Amino acid sequence: MVGYEGFIPENTAPAGAKRIGIYKNGDRVGFARLGSLRADKGKRLYSFGAVSDIHLDESNTIYPTSVPDCQKAFRYYNDHPDIDFLCICGDLTEKGRLEELTFYQSVVDTYIPDKPVHVAAGNHEEYLYNSSDYYEQTVGHPLYYTFEYKGDVFIMCGVMSSHEDRLFEAGELDWLEGVLEANKNKRCFLFMHIPTAEGSGDPLNAYSGTQLASHADSVRFKGLLTHYKNVIHFHGHTHFKFELQERSDMANYDKLFGTHSVHIPSLTVTRGLSDSNSLTSAVELSQGYIVDVYEGGIHLRGRDFVHDRDLAVASYWLDTTTQPVA
Repeated sequence: MVGYEGFIPENTAPAGAKRIGIYKNGDRVGFARLGSLRADKGKRLYSFGAVSDIHLDESNTIYPTSVPDCQKAFRYYNDHPDIDFLCICGDLTEKGRLEELTFYQSVVDTYIPDKPVHVAAGNHEEYLYNSSDYYEQTVGHPLYYTFEYKGDVFIMCGVMSSHEDRLFEAGELDWLEGVLEANKNKRCFLFMHIPTAEGSGDPLNAYSGTQLASHADSVRFKGLLTHYKNVIHFHGHTHFKFELQERSDMANYDKLFGTHSVHIPSLTVTRGLSDSNSLTSAVELSQGYIVDVYEGGIHLRGRDFVHDRDLAVASYWLDTTTQPVA
C-alpha cells in the first residue's frame, strides 16, 4: 500500500487496484469502491510506452544509474507482449556525440529488440550544432516524422537546438501545421521534448532551462495546440517526478491550451523540489508511462521501474473523443 495526496479529477484507479483507502492524519477512516474510477472504458485497442530524458553516455560516468535504469525499463517494455512500441521524448544522450548515439542504439538493439522505438530529438542532442550528420544514421529516424497505428497519428517533432526557446528549424512548424490540418479529424499523439512555459512540466516555475515561451515560433506552436484540440502533447525536459503533483495540480497534466498536455519524468535522473523550491535529484527513481488506448480515451499508467510498480498518483483517464476542428 502506498499513500498519496493531491489527486486531480483525471486520476483513476491504478491497474490491479481493489479499492481506495481514505485516510486522515494517518488513520484510515474509510474506503471508496472503485466504480467509475476504473479505467474500463470498453475494449483496449493497443498500448505503447512513453519515456523521456535517458541521458546515456558510453562511459556511464556522468549519471551512473542511467544505463541500468534504461536497460531495465527497455526490457520491461520488450517483455510485455501487450505493449506494441515505445516512444521517447528526447535527450537520449548527454552530449549528442556520435559515440553516445551509437551506444544508445546498442542498448535499444540489446534490451528492446522486438519492438519499434520512435524518438523525438531533445536539446541534449543539439541536432543543428553537432549531430546533424549522424542522428538519423544512428537512431534510424529523421528529425521530424509521422507514423500511423490503428487509425491514430503519431507525430515525432525533434528539437533543433537548446538556444533560448527558438527550438524549430525553418519549415518545421509549416510541416507540423500541415500534418495537424490533414489529420484534424483523427486522434494525434504529438511527442516533443520541450514543454510550454505554462502548465505541466514546470507548474511552479522552478526550472530555469529552455522552455517554449515568448519567441514567435513558440507562440505559433502554442497557437497550434489551441486550434487543433485532438492533440495529446507528450513532453519531458524538466525531469520532474510524478510525485510533484502533491505540490501542484498541473505537475503532470493540464489542458491550458485546449489540448491534453502530459509531462513525462526522466527515466534515469528524476528531479524533485525542496521546500524552498530548489531542484533536487532523485537518481533512485526511474519513471515513465504505459499508455492503454481505447476508442474514446487513454489510460495513462505511470510506472516506477526501479520498484516494479504502477503509481496511483500517475494513473489518469483522459477523454480523447474527437472534436470538430474549424
